[in-house]
Amino acid sequence: MRVNGKAFEQSYAQRRPQYERLCVVVQNLLTGILSNAGIDFMTIEGRAKTVKSAREKLERKRYRNPDKEMTDLAGVRIVTYLEADVPRVSKLICEEFAELTNFSVDKNNSLGVDRVGYRSLHHICKLTDERTRLAEYKNFTDFQFEVQIRTGLQHTWAQIEHDRNYKFGHILPQEITRRLFLAAGLLEIVDREFSTVAAEIEEYSKATSLKVKSGELDIEIDTASLHSFLSEMFHQNNLLIDTDYSSKQDAALLSELSKFGLKTINDLSRLFTPDYFKALKTAYGERVFEWLGVVRDGMMYYDLKRYFSAAWQQHWFGTEPETVTFLMRKYTEEEVRKVFEKHEIESTEF
Repeated sequence: MRVNGKAFEQSYAQRRPQYERLCVVVQNLLTGILSNAGIDFMTIEGRAKTVKSAREKLERKRYRNPDKEMTDLAGVRIVTYLEADVPRVSKLICEEFAELTNFSVDKNNSLGVDRVGYRSLHHICKLTDERTRLAEYKNFTDFQFEVQIRTGLQHTWAQIEHDRNYKFGHILPQEITRRLFLAAGLLEIVDREFSTVAAEIEEYSKATSLKVKSGELDIEIDTASLHSFLSEMFHQNNLLIDTDYSSKQDAALLSELSKFGLKTINDLSRLFTPDYFKALKTAYGERVFEWLGVVRDGMMYYDLKRYFSAAWQQHWFGTEPETVTFLMRKYTEEEVRKVFEKHEIESTEF
């Protein structure tokens, strides 16, 4: 029996705000779930299908029971950086929500081995009974929603294919269609290479960390070795350090270390003497140290004049009073003042 389109349209228009709220609920849940699992993602966005779009799909698909069969009235899309994270996200969704497996689709499998094109993973879900028993979720009992998972490259291709195809009534010229699908194949290769490179970086970081912990320090200074060394040194001295960084900060400090004459972690270790840590604790007290500052402090404590003549690249022009107190554990106030005044370094300590 064919559904009355006008009646469905009116019914859905009344219920659509509830679907919009459901999208927000699912977005918030997924943000927390992925963050807790340590999975980086580009975006999590959601939308409730417009009334017009729902009516058009009803007429195109000729649903008999649209409330059950139209599974994407509420939709949330997760865009990951890496293809390797897609199955990880998928596993979490299956664990955290009640999946309607009869409706879920893996577009990668549906393509077949000899075709390229739209790639995405679609889960059709409901909130679990455990969640809908809670006051904040009880109004969403039996509401279903779609969760799409794709990479940034897959998302870019899908958006271009959909938007351009839509303008041509879903029929593009043959040559353009061919080039579009060739691009899909290239992006699939790039996606896999990104995941491979990311895995190799992770393995290198783990191997570097093990070398540092075992005392094998004759390794080149880079992001992984620097942060592993700092974490280990500060842990051994019962101090906390935050090694979060930006690539711009990292590049600046690596350049300073090189100009200071430090090439390996063994070279760097000469800066972090027992006297350095004693001065650090005395001047700064208990705090979470910031990695950029402690390395620069180390170079200045080791040789103040050499740091400013060889390594300093005018990336900073001010310092906190504790830094002056720290340096005066080795140098006189006059020595510190002269160097700072010469290079116009501001400090309220003087």
